[in-house]
Amino acid sequence: MPLPPGWRKNNLPAKLVKNVATNNGRETFLGSVASALGLTVSGRDAMAINTVFACVGLLSRIMSSLPVKVYGPDKNELANHDLSRVLKFPNEEMTGPDFRAAINANAALHGFAIAVIVRDGAGRVAELRPVPSSQVTMIRDRETKRLTYKIHNVFTGQQETLDFSRVLHFRSGVSFDGIASMSPELGLENVISIARAIDTFASSFYANGANPSMIIKTAAALTTDQVESLKRQISDRVSTPGNARPIVLGKDMEASTIQGSAQSSQTLEQRKEQDLAICRMFGVPPHKVGIFGDSSSASVEQKAIEFVQSTIGPLCVSQEAVYAALLPRNEQTTVYIKHNLAAILRGDTASQSAHFAVMRQNGVYSANDIRGFLDMPAIDGGDDYLTPLNMVAAGSGATGNPGTQTTRQNKGQQMEFLSILNRA
Repeated sequence: MPLPPGWRKNNLPAKLVKNVATNNGRETFLGSVASALGLTVSGRDAMAINTVFACVGLLSRIMSSLPVKVYGPDKNELANHDLSRVLKFPNEEMTGPDFRAAINANAALHGFAIAVIVRDGAGRVAELRPVPSSQVTMIRDRETKRLTYKIHNVFTGQQETLDFSRVLHFRSGVSFDGIASMSPELGLENVISIARAIDTFASSFYANGANPSMIIKTAAALTTDQVESLKRQISDRVSTPGNARPIVLGKDMEASTIQGSAQSSQTLEQRKEQDLAICRMFGVPPHKVGIFGDSSSASVEQKAIEFVQSTIGPLCVSQEAVYAALLPRNEQTTVYIKHNLAAILRGDTASQSAHFAVMRQNGVYSANDIRGFLDMPAIDGGDDYLTPLNMVAAGSGATGNPGTQTTRQNKGQQMEFLSILNRA
Protein backbone atom coordinates (compact mmCIF):
# COMPACT_ATOMS: atom_id res chain seq x y z
CA MET A 1 0.00 0.00 0.00
CA PRO A 2 1.66 3.27 -1.08
CA LEU A 3 2.14 5.84 1.66
CA PRO A 4 2.39 9.63 1.44
CA PRO A 5 5.74 11.28 2.18
CA GLY A 6 6.60 11.54 5.84
CA TRP A 7 4.59 8.50 6.93
CA ARG A 8 6.46 5.90 8.90
CA LYS A 9 5.78 2.28 8.28
CA ASN A 10 5.30 1.55 11.97
CA ASN A 11 2.36 3.96 12.05
CA LEU A 12 0.28 1.29 10.37
CA PRO A 13 -1.14 -1.82 12.06
CA ALA A 14 1.48 -4.53 12.08
CA LYS A 15 -0.71 -7.17 10.49
CA LEU A 16 -1.28 -6.98 6.74
CA VAL A 17 -3.91 -9.48 5.70
CA LYS A 18 -5.63 -10.57 2.54
CA ASN A 19 -8.70 -8.76 1.27
CA VAL A 20 -11.38 -11.31 0.45
CA ALA A 21 -12.64 -9.35 -2.56
CA THR A 22 -9.36 -8.55 -4.35
CA ASN A 23 -7.21 -11.43 -3.02
CA ASN A 24 -4.40 -8.91 -2.68
CA GLY A 25 -2.52 -8.93 0.63
CA ARG A 26 -0.41 -5.85 -0.12
CA GLU A 27 -3.11 -3.27 -0.64
CA THR A 28 -5.10 -3.44 2.56
CA PHE A 29 -5.09 -4.68 6.13
CA LEU A 30 -8.80 -5.48 6.06
CA GLY A 31 -10.10 -8.96 5.34
CA SER A 32 -9.42 -12.47 6.57
CA VAL A 33 -6.55 -13.64 8.74
CA ALA A 34 -5.25 -17.00 9.93
CA SER A 35 -5.34 -17.53 13.70
CA ALA A 36 -2.92 -19.41 15.90
CA LEU A 37 -5.14 -22.49 15.57
CA GLY A 38 -4.60 -22.54 11.83
CA LEU A 39 -8.18 -21.51 11.04
CA THR A 40 -8.83 -18.60 8.68
CA VAL A 41 -11.28 -16.11 10.15
CA SER A 42 -13.39 -13.89 7.92
CA GLY A 43 -16.62 -11.97 8.32
CA ARG A 44 -18.66 -14.94 7.12
CA ASP A 45 -16.93 -17.26 9.60
CA ALA A 46 -17.41 -14.77 12.42
CA MET A 47 -21.14 -14.44 11.73
CA ALA A 48 -21.45 -18.22 12.01
CA ILE A 49 -20.79 -17.81 15.75
CA ASN A 50 -24.21 -17.14 17.29
CA THR A 51 -22.88 -14.59 19.82
CA VAL A 52 -21.19 -12.57 17.07
CA PHE A 53 -24.38 -12.73 15.04
CA ALA A 54 -26.40 -11.55 18.06
CA CYS A 55 -24.02 -8.65 18.84
CA VAL A 56 -23.89 -7.42 15.25
CA GLY A 57 -27.66 -7.75 14.92
CA LEU A 58 -28.26 -5.88 18.18
CA LEU A 59 -26.05 -2.93 17.25
CA SER A 60 -27.57 -2.83 13.78
CA ARG A 61 -31.16 -2.88 15.06
CA ILE A 62 -30.64 -0.25 17.76
CA MET A 63 -28.78 2.19 15.52
CA SER A 64 -31.30 1.74 12.71
CA SER A 65 -34.19 2.51 15.08
CA LEU A 66 -32.76 5.89 16.13
CA PRO A 67 -34.17 8.79 14.07
CA VAL A 68 -31.53 10.96 12.40
CA LYS A 69 -32.73 14.54 11.86
CA VAL A 70 -31.39 17.84 10.62
CA TYR A 71 -31.58 20.81 13.01
CA GLY A 72 -31.09 24.53 12.47
CA PRO A 73 -29.31 27.12 14.65
CA ASP A 74 -32.45 27.59 16.76
CA LYS A 75 -32.49 23.81 17.44
CA ASN A 76 -35.69 23.36 15.45
CA GLU A 77 -35.96 20.42 13.11
CA LEU A 78 -35.49 21.33 9.44
CA ALA A 79 -37.95 18.84 7.98
CA ASN A 80 -37.86 20.51 4.55
CA HIS A 81 -34.06 20.45 4.26
CA ASP A 82 -32.76 18.52 1.22
CA LEU A 83 -30.64 16.31 3.46
CA SER A 84 -33.66 15.46 5.63
CA ARG A 85 -35.28 13.80 2.63
CA VAL A 86 -32.11 11.88 1.80
CA LEU A 87 -31.73 10.63 5.38
CA LYS A 88 -35.35 9.49 5.36
CA PHE A 89 -35.16 7.85 1.91
CA PRO A 90 -31.47 7.34 1.02
CA ASN A 91 -32.28 5.68 -2.30
CA GLU A 92 -35.23 4.28 -4.17
CA GLU A 93 -34.68 0.78 -2.75
CA MET A 94 -34.20 1.59 0.94
CA THR A 95 -35.74 3.51 3.79
CA GLY A 96 -33.67 5.32 6.38
CA PRO A 97 -33.77 2.41 8.88
CA ASP A 98 -32.78 -0.04 6.12
CA PHE A 99 -29.79 2.10 5.18
CA ARG A 100 -28.65 2.57 8.78
CA ALA A 101 -29.08 -1.14 9.50
CA ALA A 102 -26.75 -2.03 6.61
CA ILE A 103 -24.21 0.63 7.57
CA ASN A 104 -24.08 -0.41 11.21
CA ALA A 105 -23.97 -4.14 10.47
CA ASN A 106 -20.89 -3.59 8.29
CA ALA A 107 -19.33 -1.18 10.77
CA ALA A 108 -19.93 -3.50 13.72
CA LEU A 109 -18.42 -6.55 12.05
CA HIS A 110 -15.67 -5.05 9.89
CA GLY A 111 -14.88 -1.89 11.84
CA PHE A 112 -15.90 0.38 8.98
CA ALA A 113 -18.71 0.94 6.49
CA ILE A 114 -18.89 2.71 3.14
CA ALA A 115 -21.75 4.52 1.38
CA VAL A 116 -21.41 5.89 -2.13
CA ILE A 117 -22.68 9.48 -2.58
CA VAL A 118 -24.75 10.09 -5.71
CA ARG A 119 -25.26 13.77 -6.58
CA ASP A 120 -27.67 15.45 -8.98
CA GLY A 121 -26.81 17.92 -11.74
CA ALA A 122 -26.69 20.80 -9.23
CA GLY A 123 -24.20 18.98 -7.01
CA ARG A 124 -26.73 18.25 -4.27
CA VAL A 125 -26.85 14.87 -2.54
CA ALA A 126 -29.49 12.78 -4.30
CA GLU A 127 -28.80 9.25 -3.01
CA LEU A 128 -26.71 7.28 -0.55
CA ARG A 129 -25.92 3.66 -1.40
CA PRO A 130 -24.25 1.34 1.13
CA VAL A 131 -21.53 -1.04 -0.06
CA PRO A 132 -20.59 -4.28 1.76
CA SER A 133 -17.27 -3.68 3.50
CA SER A 134 -15.92 -7.00 2.22
CA GLN A 135 -16.07 -5.54 -1.31
CA VAL A 136 -14.04 -2.42 -0.46
CA THR A 137 -10.28 -1.91 -0.52
CA MET A 138 -8.73 1.35 0.69
CA ILE A 139 -5.54 2.48 -1.01
CA ARG A 140 -3.60 5.69 -1.61
CA ASP A 141 -3.01 6.83 -5.13
CA ARG A 142 0.71 6.64 -5.91
CA GLU A 143 0.73 9.99 -7.68
CA THR A 144 -1.83 12.17 -5.91
CA LYS A 145 -1.41 10.53 -2.47
CA ARG A 146 -5.18 10.87 -2.04
CA LEU A 147 -7.21 8.17 -0.34
CA THR A 148 -9.23 6.16 -2.83
CA TYR A 149 -11.63 3.25 -2.55
CA LYS A 150 -11.70 0.25 -4.85
CA ILE A 151 -15.15 -1.29 -4.90
CA HIS A 152 -15.39 -4.81 -6.27
CA ASN A 153 -18.90 -5.84 -7.30
CA VAL A 154 -19.14 -9.58 -6.70
CA PHE A 155 -22.29 -9.83 -8.84
CA THR A 156 -20.99 -8.17 -12.00
CA GLY A 157 -17.28 -8.74 -11.43
CA GLN A 158 -16.61 -5.07 -12.20
CA GLN A 159 -14.35 -2.84 -10.13
CA GLU A 160 -14.79 0.89 -9.57
CA THR A 161 -12.31 3.31 -8.05
CA LEU A 162 -13.76 6.30 -6.19
CA ASP A 163 -12.12 9.32 -4.58
CA PHE A 164 -12.80 9.79 -0.85
CA SER A 165 -14.96 12.84 -1.64
CA ARG A 166 -17.50 10.51 -3.29
CA VAL A 167 -18.03 8.23 -0.30
CA LEU A 168 -19.12 8.37 3.32
CA HIS A 169 -16.66 6.47 5.49
CA PHE A 170 -18.11 5.33 8.84
CA ARG A 171 -15.63 4.02 11.41
CA SER A 172 -16.45 2.08 14.56
CA GLY A 173 -13.33 0.05 15.32
CA VAL A 174 -10.00 0.93 16.89
CA SER A 175 -7.90 3.05 14.54
CA PHE A 176 -4.22 3.94 14.84
CA ASP A 177 -4.04 6.30 11.87
CA GLY A 178 -7.55 7.79 11.84
CA ILE A 179 -8.37 6.09 8.55
CA ALA A 180 -8.26 2.32 8.80
CA SER A 181 -9.98 0.50 11.66
CA MET A 182 -9.19 -2.86 13.16
CA SER A 183 -12.30 -4.93 12.70
CA PRO A 184 -13.67 -7.04 15.56
CA GLU A 185 -13.35 -10.28 13.58
CA LEU A 186 -9.62 -9.62 13.22
CA GLY A 187 -9.16 -8.63 16.84
CA LEU A 188 -11.02 -11.74 17.89
CA GLU A 189 -9.41 -14.20 15.48
CA ASN A 190 -8.25 -16.53 18.25
CA VAL A 191 -11.45 -16.20 20.27
CA ILE A 192 -13.61 -16.86 17.24
CA SER A 193 -11.38 -19.75 16.19
CA ILE A 194 -11.77 -21.34 19.63
CA ALA A 195 -15.53 -20.77 19.45
CA ARG A 196 -15.60 -22.45 16.04
CA ALA A 197 -13.51 -25.33 17.38
CA ILE A 198 -15.93 -25.74 20.29
CA ASP A 199 -18.87 -25.77 17.87
CA THR A 200 -17.12 -28.37 15.73
CA PHE A 201 -16.39 -30.52 18.78
CA ALA A 202 -19.96 -30.18 20.06
CA SER A 203 -21.39 -31.13 16.66
CA SER A 204 -19.20 -34.21 16.49
CA PHE A 205 -19.85 -35.03 20.14
CA TYR A 206 -23.62 -35.08 19.79
CA ALA A 207 -23.54 -36.62 16.32
CA ASN A 208 -21.89 -39.62 17.96
CA GLY A 209 -24.64 -39.90 20.54
CA ALA A 210 -22.53 -38.14 23.21
CA ASN A 211 -20.13 -41.13 23.12
CA PRO A 212 -17.11 -39.73 21.33
CA SER A 213 -14.94 -42.82 21.02
CA MET A 214 -14.39 -46.52 21.83
CA ILE A 215 -11.49 -48.69 22.95
CA ILE A 216 -11.10 -52.25 21.67
CA LYS A 217 -8.93 -54.52 23.84
CA THR A 218 -7.51 -57.75 22.45
CA ALA A 219 -5.08 -60.31 23.78
CA ALA A 220 -3.83 -61.22 20.32
CA ALA A 221 -2.13 -59.13 17.71
CA LEU A 222 -4.31 -58.10 14.77
CA THR A 223 -3.28 -57.88 11.18
CA THR A 224 -3.74 -54.67 9.24
CA ASP A 225 -6.74 -56.07 7.39
CA GLN A 226 -8.37 -57.09 10.67
CA VAL A 227 -7.85 -53.64 12.18
CA GLU A 228 -9.33 -51.92 9.11
CA SER A 229 -12.28 -54.29 9.06
CA LEU A 230 -12.96 -53.61 12.75
CA LYS A 231 -12.77 -49.85 12.20
CA ARG A 232 -15.27 -50.04 9.36
CA GLN A 233 -17.62 -52.12 11.48
CA ILE A 234 -17.48 -49.63 14.34
CA SER A 235 -17.88 -46.66 12.01
CA ASP A 236 -20.89 -48.19 10.26
CA ARG A 237 -22.73 -49.29 13.38
CA VAL A 238 -21.85 -46.96 16.23
CA SER A 239 -21.07 -43.49 14.91
CA THR A 240 -24.74 -42.45 14.68
CA PRO A 241 -27.14 -42.46 17.64
CA GLY A 242 -29.92 -44.18 15.73
CA ASN A 243 -27.80 -47.14 14.65
CA ALA A 244 -27.62 -49.26 17.80
CA ARG A 245 -26.80 -52.70 16.29
CA PRO A 246 -24.30 -54.85 18.18
CA ILE A 247 -20.64 -55.14 17.19
CA VAL A 248 -19.31 -58.61 16.37
CA LEU A 249 -15.83 -59.06 17.85
CA GLY A 250 -13.38 -61.89 17.52
CA LYS A 251 -11.94 -64.12 20.20
CA ASP A 252 -10.31 -62.45 23.21
CA MET A 253 -11.65 -59.01 22.29
CA GLU A 254 -13.37 -56.58 24.63
CA ALA A 255 -15.02 -53.28 23.69
CA SER A 256 -15.58 -50.32 26.02
CA THR A 257 -16.65 -46.75 25.33
CA ILE A 258 -14.95 -43.64 26.60
CA GLN A 259 -17.48 -41.92 28.81
CA GLY A 260 -17.56 -38.18 28.29
CA SER A 261 -19.89 -35.27 28.58
CA ALA A 262 -20.01 -31.62 27.69
CA GLN A 263 -19.60 -30.79 31.39
CA SER A 264 -16.58 -33.03 31.94
CA SER A 265 -14.83 -31.61 28.88
CA GLN A 266 -15.62 -28.07 30.12
CA THR A 267 -17.28 -27.28 26.79
CA LEU A 268 -20.02 -25.21 28.42
CA GLU A 269 -17.57 -23.17 30.50
CA GLN A 270 -15.28 -22.56 27.57
CA ARG A 271 -18.19 -21.56 25.38
CA LYS A 272 -19.35 -19.04 27.98
CA GLU A 273 -15.86 -17.56 28.25
CA GLN A 274 -15.71 -17.11 24.49
CA ASP A 275 -19.17 -15.56 24.48
CA LEU A 276 -18.16 -13.05 27.17
CA ALA A 277 -14.99 -12.18 25.27
CA ILE A 278 -17.01 -11.54 22.11
CA CYS A 279 -19.44 -9.31 24.03
CA ARG A 280 -16.53 -7.30 25.45
CA MET A 281 -15.10 -6.84 21.96
CA PHE A 282 -18.36 -5.44 20.62
CA GLY A 283 -19.13 -3.41 23.76
CA VAL A 284 -22.42 -5.24 24.25
CA PRO A 285 -23.66 -6.17 27.76
CA PRO A 286 -24.02 -9.98 27.91
CA HIS A 287 -27.64 -9.81 29.03
CA LYS A 288 -28.50 -7.99 25.78
CA VAL A 289 -27.71 -11.18 23.84
CA GLY A 290 -29.22 -13.61 26.32
CA ILE A 291 -26.19 -14.33 28.53
CA PHE A 292 -27.14 -14.06 32.20
CA GLY A 293 -25.58 -15.03 35.49
CA ASP A 294 -22.71 -12.54 35.66
CA SER A 295 -21.51 -11.29 39.03
CA SER A 296 -22.29 -7.63 38.42
CA SER A 297 -24.68 -6.11 40.94
CA ALA A 298 -25.92 -3.38 38.62
CA SER A 299 -29.56 -3.52 37.64
CA VAL A 300 -30.68 -4.20 34.09
CA GLU A 301 -31.76 -0.55 33.77
CA GLN A 302 -28.34 0.68 34.90
CA LYS A 303 -26.65 -1.64 32.44
CA ALA A 304 -28.89 -0.36 29.66
CA ILE A 305 -27.90 3.24 30.47
CA GLU A 306 -24.21 2.27 30.52
CA PHE A 307 -24.67 0.56 27.15
CA VAL A 308 -26.07 3.76 25.66
CA GLN A 309 -23.34 5.89 27.24
CA SER A 310 -20.35 3.71 26.37
CA THR A 311 -21.38 2.04 23.09
CA ILE A 312 -24.37 3.64 21.37
CA GLY A 313 -23.51 7.24 22.29
CA PRO A 314 -19.98 7.22 20.76
CA LEU A 315 -21.33 5.56 17.62
CA CYS A 316 -23.94 8.30 17.27
CA VAL A 317 -21.36 11.08 17.70
CA SER A 318 -19.04 9.50 15.14
CA GLN A 319 -21.77 8.97 12.55
CA GLU A 320 -23.23 12.44 13.07
CA ALA A 321 -19.85 13.92 12.16
CA VAL A 322 -19.78 11.81 8.98
CA TYR A 323 -23.30 12.88 7.98
CA ALA A 324 -22.35 16.54 8.58
CA ALA A 325 -19.89 16.30 5.68
CA LEU A 326 -22.93 16.14 3.37
CA LEU A 327 -24.05 19.65 4.36
CA PRO A 328 -23.13 22.58 2.11
CA ARG A 329 -20.04 24.38 3.35
CA ASN A 330 -21.99 27.53 4.23
CA GLU A 331 -24.31 25.50 6.52
CA GLN A 332 -21.74 23.38 8.36
CA THR A 333 -21.37 25.90 11.20
CA THR A 334 -25.08 26.55 11.72
CA VAL A 335 -26.89 23.33 10.74
CA TYR A 336 -26.23 20.04 12.46
CA ILE A 337 -27.40 16.41 12.32
CA LYS A 338 -28.26 14.46 15.44
CA HIS A 339 -29.65 11.10 16.54
CA ASN A 340 -32.63 11.07 18.89
CA LEU A 341 -31.73 8.82 21.82
CA ALA A 342 -34.96 9.48 23.72
CA ALA A 343 -36.60 6.31 22.43
CA ILE A 344 -34.05 3.90 23.91
CA LEU A 345 -33.52 5.89 27.11
CA ARG A 346 -37.11 5.64 28.26
CA GLY A 347 -37.46 3.88 31.56
CA ASP A 348 -40.42 2.14 33.13
CA THR A 349 -43.80 3.86 33.41
CA ALA A 350 -43.18 5.26 36.91
CA SER A 351 -39.74 6.67 36.05
CA GLN A 352 -40.97 8.13 32.79
CA SER A 353 -43.97 9.79 34.48
CA ALA A 354 -41.74 11.29 37.17
CA HIS A 355 -39.34 12.61 34.54
CA PHE A 356 -42.10 14.25 32.52
CA ALA A 357 -43.64 15.76 35.67
CA VAL A 358 -40.38 17.38 36.77
CA MET A 359 -39.58 18.69 33.30
CA ARG A 360 -43.11 20.06 32.93
CA GLN A 361 -43.09 21.80 36.33
CA ASN A 362 -39.68 23.35 35.69
CA GLY A 363 -40.79 24.77 32.37
CA VAL A 364 -38.54 22.59 30.19
CA TYR A 365 -41.36 20.66 28.46
CA SER A 366 -44.75 21.89 27.39
CA ALA A 367 -47.79 19.65 27.43
CA ASN A 368 -47.52 19.19 23.67
CA ASP A 369 -43.82 18.32 23.96
CA ILE A 370 -44.71 15.46 26.30
CA ARG A 371 -47.60 14.36 24.11
CA GLY A 372 -45.22 14.34 21.15
CA PHE A 373 -42.83 12.00 23.01
CA LEU A 374 -45.79 9.70 23.60
CA ASP A 375 -46.93 9.89 19.96
CA MET A 376 -50.12 11.69 20.93
CA PRO A 377 -51.69 14.61 19.00
CA ALA A 378 -51.21 18.18 20.17
CA ILE A 379 -53.94 19.97 22.12
CA ASP A 380 -55.06 23.60 22.15
CA GLY A 381 -53.06 25.65 24.63
CA GLY A 382 -50.54 22.84 25.06
CA ASP A 383 -47.59 24.87 23.80
CA ASP A 384 -47.41 27.06 26.92
CA TYR A 385 -44.48 26.56 29.31
CA LEU A 386 -44.89 26.83 33.07
CA THR A 387 -42.80 29.23 35.17
CA PRO A 388 -42.22 28.21 38.81
CA LEU A 389 -43.12 31.06 41.18
CA ASN A 390 -40.50 30.15 43.77
CA MET A 391 -37.63 30.63 41.28
CA VAL A 392 -36.43 34.12 40.35
CA ALA A 393 -33.61 35.54 38.28
CA ALA A 394 -30.28 36.04 40.06
CA GLY A 395 -29.67 39.65 41.21
CA SER A 396 -33.33 40.66 41.04
CA GLY A 397 -33.57 41.18 44.82
CA ALA A 398 -36.58 38.90 45.18
CA THR A 399 -36.47 36.25 47.89
CA GLY A 400 -38.00 33.41 45.94
CA ASN A 401 -40.72 32.92 48.56
CA PRO A 402 -44.07 33.28 46.79
CA GLY A 403 -45.72 34.86 49.82
CA THR A 404 -42.91 37.34 50.52
CA GLN A 405 -42.54 38.21 46.87
CA THR A 406 -46.27 38.86 46.51
CA THR A 407 -46.29 40.94 49.71
CA ARG A 408 -43.47 43.15 48.44
CA GLN A 409 -45.22 43.60 45.16
CA ASN A 410 -48.46 44.61 46.96
CA LYS A 411 -46.60 47.09 49.19
CA GLY A 412 -44.94 48.64 46.16
CA GLN A 413 -48.27 49.07 44.46
CA GLN A 414 -49.77 50.70 47.62
CA MET A 415 -46.92 53.21 47.93
CA GLU A 416 -47.23 54.13 44.27
CA PHE A 417 -51.00 54.69 44.74
CA LEU A 418 -50.41 56.94 47.79
CA SER A 419 -47.89 59.05 45.94
CA ILE A 420 -50.37 59.55 43.14
CA LEU A 421 -52.99 60.74 45.64
CA ASN A 422 -50.56 63.19 47.26
CA ARG A 423 -49.65 64.67 43.87
CA ALA A 424 -53.32 65.10 43.17
